[in-house]
Amino acid sequence: MKVKKVVYTRSVTINIGNFESVRVEMGAEGEVEPTETFTTAFDRLKSDVDDVVIAETTEIRRRLAAKRAKEEQERSAD
Repeated sequence: MKVKKVVYTRSVTINIGNFESVRVEMGAEGEVEPTETFTTAFDRLKSDVDDVVIAETTEIRRRLAAKRAKEEQERSAD
């Protein structure tokens, strides 16, 4: 059997405090090129999706840290 398509989905849930969370989810679908194996195609797709999810979760964590630092600074000023 020749596999023609690969699908990969990844999700990450980030706890932002106060019993709240943010979920980042991304999926992609790709074709297996004639010159590659299923594993190579899957690894390529996985790498692309993971790069986007990691970048997005890093940005969310950065914003959350900045927000918490600002709130702490405002509390300290009072």
